[in-house]
Formats: sequence, structure tokens, C-alpha cells
Amino acid sequence: MPKISVLMPVYNNEAYLDSAIKSILDQTFSDFEFIILNDGSTDNSGDIIERYSDPRIKRIDNTVNCGVTESLNKGLQMAVGEFIARMDSDDFSLPNRFSRQLSYMDSHPNVGVCGSNVQVMGSKEVWYQPEQPDEVKCRLMFNCCLAHPSVILRREILVNNSLQYDTSYNYAEDYQLWSQLSHVTKLSNVPEVLLYYRLHDAQISKSYYTDQVEQAQRIKYEQLMRLGVEVSEEEFSAHLSLFDGKGFSDTDRKKNWLRKLLKKNLETRVYDQVAFMKVLSSYA
Repeated sequence: MPKISVLMPVYNNEAYLDSAIKSILDQTFSDFEFIILNDGSTDNSGDIIERYSDPRIKRIDNTVNCGVTESLNKGLQMAVGEFIARMDSDDFSLPNRFSRQLSYMDSHPNVGVCGSNVQVMGSKEVWYQPEQPDEVKCRLMFNCCLAHPSVILRREILVNNSLQYDTSYNYAEDYQLWSQLSHVTKLSNVPEVLLYYRLHDAQISKSYYTDQVEQAQRIKYEQLMRLGVEVSEEEFSAHLSLFDGKGFSDTDRKKNWLRKLLKKNLETRVYDQVAFMKVLSSYA
């Protein structure tokens, strides 16, 4: 049984696919199965996958394009590794990614999900993600703070809690899953760049931007409901804008809203109060 099951959906990504595959096969940690889900590609993606004879590769071909979420769930059903690692067909994993993340998970047995910092390919821009699990859980109320293709997670967490990707969140499936997992395990990030992230016009975050934003808003609303907060339409609209600094033009109203969240958490204890206070203060 392999230590890691790597899941990588592919749809018409011939321009970047070869580089992505090689970055996984060249990992310094080699005990993994590489499940490549060719999701009805109509370009040369299938031919590129066919060139590789590495026995760790397990190829799944969808006869029609099913989408990332459904393809990932097929991969989860097929996976047998102790850990599930994600990869996107247009990104690049650094050679020490798996070894570094496994070492981190071994030294943090209570952490069920682990991402990393990522660097935008072709630039010096780095997306720094929070490391401390209590902070990660709190920040998920405002934004998705784990980069999906950088993540590794313990498969037993999904199995024991009957969790998989939710197909009703096709364009924010990762954010929704992290939100669910944050209430059954700890989430963290290795404070190092372990993945190069490629920005291009064909990626889902650009092609389906409006749908992705709407689904992310649903997730944030659900988190407020879990906290037990009664929120007006005006408050929710302003809450959504806190992350980009545009919410609550009235400073006093913003402080009152943040106090409302903090007070409610004292009652429900959904979040660690110290971490919650720290995160809320960053939006004050």
C-alpha cells in the first residue's frame, strides 16, 4: 500500500501538463500512487499522459467532461494511500514537497490537513498562509487560506467522517471541504514554499469567477450560522468585504460587528477565543 495517493485532474492542459507530471514523479519521496484523472480532454493531454510508463501512475479517463469536483471524488474512491495529496495539472511541486509535508505531519499528529506557502510562477510573489491551526480555522471565516494544489491530508479523516468534495460547490469545492474539516481536525500550513502556482486565463478561478465568488459567500454565511450569529443582509454584505478592507465604512459599526462575533464565540466556543481575537483584530 503506498504512503500517498496523489490526485490530479486534467482537462485540456497540454501546455503545462508535462511539467506538472514530472514534478510529481521527481519527488524525493517516492512511495506514492499517482492517480491522473483525464476529464474528457479534447486536446493532446491524453497523449502526454500515455507517454509515461511509470508504474505509480494510475490513469482514469472520463468519456465526457465531469468537472474537477466529480473527478476528485472518483479519485478519492480509488485512493488507498494513508495520505491524499492534491496537485493541479498546471502547477509545479518542488522536489522536497512530499518529504517535507510528511515530516511535518509526523511531528504534528493532531493535524489532519496540511498545505504550504506557494509562489506565483515566473515572479517573486509568495502567498504566505497561516501555520497555527487555531488561526487557520478562524481565518476560514474570511477567506480560503489553504492553497488546494499544495494540500496533503490524512485519508482516514475523510473516511471516518464520511466527507468528500461537495458537488454543489463545483468552483469552491476546496474551501467548502476545509470548512467542514476544520470542525473535525486541525488544519495547518508548512511555512515554506513547496509549490509554484501558475496564473493563466484558462484556469477555473478566472473562467468561473462569479460562480466561485457566490459559492465562497455561501460558505462564509454557513460559518456565521455555525457560530450562531444572526446577521442582517447589510451586515453580511459588509462582513464579506472585511477581507479586502472595503467593509463597514463606519469605523464604530465595524468595531461593533467584530465585538458581536467575539461575544457570540464566548457563548458557542466554536473558535479558540485567543486566536479568534487575534484574527478579528487584524480586520479592526
